[in-house]
Amino acid sequence: MRHLHITGDLLRAEAENDGATLPLVRRLLAHLYHLCPTCRDEMSAYRQEMTEPGELDVWYEEVGQAAEDDYTTAFARAAQAASQRVSTIDAERKEAAEKLAELLALPVARRLDAITQAPLEYQGLALAALLLEASLGQMPGTPKEALALAQLAKVVLSHSGLSSLATELYARASAHVANALRTLGRLPEASARFGDARFLLRHQPVVDPLVSAEIDSMEGSLRRDQRRFEQAAQLLRRAALSYQATGQPREEALTLLKMGSLSREQGNPAEAAKLALRVLDSTNAGEEPRLCFYSRHNLAHALCELGKYEDARAVLAENRSLQLRYGDPLSRLRLQWVEGKIAHGLGEYQDAEILFLLARHGFERHEIACDAALVSLELAALYLGQRRTADVKALAAEMVVIFEGQEIHREAATALHLFRDAAELEQVTLGLVRNLATYLVHASRDPTFAYQAGS
Repeated sequence: MRHLHITGDLLRAEAENDGATLPLVRRLLAHLYHLCPTCRDEMSAYRQEMTEPGELDVWYEEVGQAAEDDYTTAFARAAQAASQRVSTIDAERKEAAEKLAELLALPVARRLDAITQAPLEYQGLALAALLLEASLGQMPGTPKEALALAQLAKVVLSHSGLSSLATELYARASAHVANALRTLGRLPEASARFGDARFLLRHQPVVDPLVSAEIDSMEGSLRRDQRRFEQAAQLLRRAALSYQATGQPREEALTLLKMGSLSREQGNPAEAAKLALRVLDSTNAGEEPRLCFYSRHNLAHALCELGKYEDARAVLAENRSLQLRYGDPLSRLRLQWVEGKIAHGLGEYQDAEILFLLARHGFERHEIACDAALVSLELAALYLGQRRTADVKALAAEMVVIFEGQEIHREAATALHLFRDAAELEQVTLGLVRNLATYLVHASRDPTFAYQAGS
């Protein structure tokens, strides 16, 4: 359709009619004059033609005042409506915060009953959003609590009516559930929940680009754990670009750290170290101490894999003051694990053994059997280097007990029994330990992955 602009002919008609144009036309002229550069240019050209510019100056003044009155009224109404909406949102969020506090004060086992028994009291998008914030705050240190809170958010949303925002929140809640399940090692279930989130987003256009970025970032971690590296890299790059484009530096930095973990999984610890340093260089330690804590941890891990044990220890020393304040329980266990590797690499065998034992027992308490077994294999390598065959035998037997107590799949159980048998026959080698460690990492992500003792 042809655009309507102010023209010289229209202005001349205005002058010839002695201002008898309908008020609606004047309002249109005022609107176009203020918003359209083409119209302003035409009016400026017409003004140059006027023999008595003062007449047009009066017209300008009248039009300008009319436009100012129109815009002032419109802005005042918009401001009033916005203020009312902000007040409503603040009230909803305050009420939701009170309900959240009530829920968190209850024992975990009673929270779901409280919602289902009084669904009208525990409903609303604000409460669901706060539950998701609380869930995210529990990651990665306490994934069971994070899982429970994300599941509660889904229940609240089921009582809160249908809307595009409710659908987005439900998709986010499914992704948060999936991410917690991933951290707990329940990868097939996590993949199914991400499928739920993607289904919702396909059938409901996403208004907020950060929703897609958040889900991409979380699913990228899952695909990394499943060793679907190409897909993981694509998701994480897309999330990082979205965060960069929308001005979310903290989320971008966290995604870069995930990309570093992916690089390490692909056997490129140098790239992982590079990404960790990039995050540290762009992060204000005073404003984001927790982010610096995790960045240094990732950097130390990468340096350790590069054999730069002294450098790794120096990096971890910078984290010492932050460890108790910002290190969650699982992160502290993984820190002990890395410290054990450093001590082993530097020949400090007694310290390495103590650190590995502390980390292993901690993972057992948290029922993370795979990490407990992997630390046990670090101990096995340490014992082999010291020719402590009796300790290797005892360790192999303990590993079988740990995994059997958590009902692992048949292939992994078979691998551990073969390792125990080799230990009994004093036939365990460093190559066998490394082979089993690689297998357990794969098997934790793919239960169908078969063990091949000779590979």
